[in-house]
Amino acid sequence: MVDIENIQVLNELNSIIKADKVRNSFSPGARVYKEHQDKFNVEPNIIFRGSLDDPELILGIRQAISRNVPYDELNELTPEEQVLYEQGGLQT
Repeated sequence: MVDIENIQVLNELNSIIKADKVRNSFSPGARVYKEHQDKFNVEPNIIFRGSLDDPELILGIRQAISRNVPYDELNELTPEEQVLYEQGGLQT
């Protein structure tokens, strides 16, 4: 005899396990990127395209989240670098 209640519990546990595996499959960079999007409803402004697994980038995004300010690499540039970037003279 099949116990419907036990099957429902097993199905629910299976769903939880699958969701946990998906959540844990993200790299640290992808997780912090998603955390930023969830908190601010915008993507981090990454102008120097590097790897999302770059420890400095991950740290910068985490610091922005903890300061409750969206991450924006433009804010990290000196005024001279910002001018160069806007004129297209700063290499990314």
